[in-house]
Amino acid sequence: MHFGLFDYAYLDKAQSDPYRRRCIDGRITGCGNCIGYCQCGEHPGFLTAGHCAEHHCEEKGCHYFMPKLRREKAPCKRPNKRSEIVTTATRAISAFEGMKIMRADKANDVWQLKYITISDAYPISRIEKNISEEIGETVVMINLNYDFETAAALLFR
Repeated sequence: MHFGLFDYAYLDKAQSDPYRRRCIDGRITGCGNCIGYCQCGEHPGFLTAGHCAEHHCEEKGCHYFMPKLRREKAPCKRPNKRSEIVTTATRAISAFEGMKIMRADKANDVWQLKYITISDAYPISRIEKNISEEIGETVVMINLNYDFETAAALLFR
């Protein structure tokens, strides 16, 4: 049996153009269309699904055929911290009618919670302290200072 010295990844990276590959029939195709490489001396080159079906590479167990290894994308392990903070803050202010957290942004290791309200009579420093204790990070609340009609429209829609 003939085994090549190289694997598919080496041959893929050795190409001068990172996106186009020369197939066994001489055509140029995109690297995403290639599913393998043929090392046969008569027609070396990349193979598409059509070429593999035509030559029956996998069915014959051809030892010149090198399949392209499919890599599984790692799942995103990072939770969406921003939405968690907005949810936590919304729960913390649920007792205060006429107040809504619009968004959360992180700047200089401090979470800035931007909120709207129809009244300035809320204990903001106490709310900041409660939210900070619950999430374990420093929180600063910033009033977006909308006029009454705009704030009411956003709050009660």
